[in-house]
Amino acid sequence: NILLDVTINDIKIDSPKHKYKGKVTNQDIACLIGQILVDSGKGLTDEQKCMLLDISSGSYIAPTDFPFWYMPIPKSAPYIIKLANDSTPGVCAAALRALGHLHYKYALPEILKHLNDRDMYYREAAIGALDMVKDKSVIPEIVKLLNHEESRFRGAAAIMLVEMEEKNIVPKTVIMDMRLLLN
Repeated sequence: NILLDVTINDIKIDSPKHKYKGKVTNQDIACLIGQILVDSGKGLTDEQKCMLLDISSGSYIAPTDFPFWYMPIPKSAPYIIKLANDSTPGVCAAALRALGHLHYKYALPEILKHLNDRDMYYREAAIGALDMVKDKSVIPEIVKLLNHEESRFRGAAAIMLVEMEEKNIVPKTVIMDMRLLLN
């Protein structure tokens, strides 16, 4: 059992192996997340894994009277990448989103692996992560999405390409489809 109390100002850890209290840093939080996920989060519930992912990406929402850590923790990305292969769809999707929020380019192979998944939940999370990372090395994969059977994926691909200043790649038919949707 580990008692972990992390707030905006300080950290207190009380466990059989560690006792620490002091000013908290991004590095401290990243190391804690790394320690907790060293075995891919074995023993954690899916909710706890998702909470760690939210904390990592800076999107954890806590009650207003509890000033929890709310900043992204980029150094946690190498630890949370393991959860991109979790067997629970919600955890896997949360990991992909967190990696996107952290703009972690080294996760692109994991993100791309889920881009063509049968499960729409994984695909949506992967597309969202790609959109946040915005790395030009994946333009060929984004271009493939322009021919996807679902219009929302074609639209997402077109928007990503435009935002990456590659609008000349987007076929006119996709632009016309987008205009129709917006009107």
